[in-house]
Amino acid sequence: MTVMTFDEAILYIKSLDVYGSVLGLENMRGLADYLDNPQDGLKFVHVTGTNGKGSTSAFITSILKEAGYKVGTYNSPAVKSDTDQFRINMDIVHDDLYAEAVSIVKEASELYISDTGRHPTRFEVETMVAFVMFYMEKCDIVVLETGLGGINDATNIINTAVLHVVTSISMDHANVLGDSLIKIAENKSGIIKTSTPVVMLDRTKSTEGPPDYTEVIKVFSDRCKEMDADLYLVDDTRENPLELTMKGAYQSENASIAIKAAEVLADMGYRLLESDIRKGLKNAEIPFRFEHIEIESSIDIILDGAHNPDGAVQFAESLKLNYPDREYIYITGIFKDKDYKEIARITGDKAIKIYTIENEKSVRALDKSVLAEVYRQYNNNVVIADSIRDALEKAYSEAIVRLDVNGNHPVICCFGSLSWLNDAKEIVVEMVRRK
Repeated sequence: MTVMTFDEAILYIKSLDVYGSVLGLENMRGLADYLDNPQDGLKFVHVTGTNGKGSTSAFITSILKEAGYKVGTYNSPAVKSDTDQFRINMDIVHDDLYAEAVSIVKEASELYISDTGRHPTRFEVETMVAFVMFYMEKCDIVVLETGLGGINDATNIINTAVLHVVTSISMDHANVLGDSLIKIAENKSGIIKTSTPVVMLDRTKSTEGPPDYTEVIKVFSDRCKEMDADLYLVDDTRENPLELTMKGAYQSENASIAIKAAEVLADMGYRLLESDIRKGLKNAEIPFRFEHIEIESSIDIILDGAHNPDGAVQFAESLKLNYPDREYIYITGIFKDKDYKEIARITGDKAIKIYTIENEKSVRALDKSVLAEVYRQYNNNVVIADSIRDALEKAYSEAIVRLDVNGNHPVICCFGSLSWLNDAKEIVVEMVRRK
């Protein structure tokens, strides 16, 4: 086998985009067989849900790391770099390890294609690359996030999960997962395996939870009974607040899930102390989950991946929690396959000004003019920006000269699809350096 360079490995992975997205496990099972099923040599915490998967996975990873375990983590999609969805003990995997694993999977994939005529997708190949790397590195446990849904997601070929974790369930990808909350829940409950415990967020007591969440719980409860799996329901009703670095209002829910997951793992024999949980929660960080950057003159900038209606609700709640008496300037860009009309309805009347942008590097990006017209139904001060940089510089200039009665500048809020937030952050960091 010839081992590619890191750059060659990146180009190979990107070349797989032409094969699109295909739900189903046939390719994954076939490809895994050609690699002698590396996933069978690993233990997994398998995480599904609509929102909160990344943050909850980060909390669990950080807790396990504090306890001394070697933890692999696989999220999707990549956000800040081509390989930041692959981590070991919270650090992005080494370039050489990545290149070697991609080379191994590429060779197996070519044999599989030659024998079957079927070509694995990019997500299928990347998921297998994750399994190969974590197996090569002898990870004690892997925190594995589903990509889309559950039952037909590429990650669902695993048979060695020690725990399933379910974050909040809400409407998203309805064209693929189902046009109701119940159908989406049924799809996501498909990750549950025989006798494997399940920790699940219970939003039936939350004022923000949808009215049919009781039915969502029933879907998972019925599946657990069918699979003889214990179900642990978690709500966020603790009296003592948690010390978290991630400040989104929704992080309290995600942290509560992680705490229960750690407790269940401890009952199973994993060495997890209360101090590991506390330190793990505090040390966990993940990009663009209500991420805060301050520029000179006390200009606060928030970057948040609120890209569906439930995320928009949580984003609005986070603003209310952290900046209850401040004005807001929005910069937003959303994928055209998301429910952007509902996102605009939820957020549109809360800003003094809204800049719409479009990530020209993404074919999924919604036309910024279309997004502006939708927001104008709820806000009279909507501007179509020339670019992300244009929006940030104009928002900053406006925030500088505008003060509320308490002497505070407006908070600049960049939110929407994750695909452009890294570009926004790079521009913000550059602006900070210039000040």
